[in-house]
Amino acid sequence: HIALGAGRDHLGDTDDVFTPCRSHVGPRRHLGHQCVEPFQAEISNHSRLVCLIMQTIGRGTKVFDASPVRGRFLAIESPDDVLALMDTGAEGVVGLVRDAGATFLAPIYHELAAVICTGGTPRSHIGIVSREFQVPCIMGTVFDGSEPANGSEVEVDCSGEQGVVRG
Repeated sequence: HIALGAGRDHLGDTDDVFTPCRSHVGPRRHLGHQCVEPFQAEISNHSRLVCLIMQTIGRGTKVFDASPVRGRFLAIESPDDVLALMDTGAEGVVGLVRDAGATFLAPIYHELAAVICTGGTPRSHIGIVSREFQVPCIMGTVFDGSEPANGSEVEVDCSGEQGVVRG
């Protein structure tokens, strides 16, 4: 938990203060360099805390060891989607592709935060390119339910035995 407002918790420590996000409207705040929409809760009537807990929504085979990264989920279905991202920028995008042999990501690969592929193995084209560009990648991903909505924040974690998608 990370404190949202100044005050003292049950240990008597002073809480840290989030800074308001100037790029978004509403309750979003900056936590380090990341803009988050906090979940607020009253804890023991001492302070408001923020939970930044994301639940596991999918698993697959990680391509290589990498620290967790967060970004904006976007299903990239065709070269037209890549062309659109070339115009608007793919920085911070976690791209979902279905074909492990897809080559149309090449022009934006260096900008992607991570890649999620619903097919293939780490030896597939997407896996090889991910290693080359050092972009975290999960292959053969199976989602627990439906895929995240485009634009939602997801986390790709390749630090454990399996690749994990959280949302």
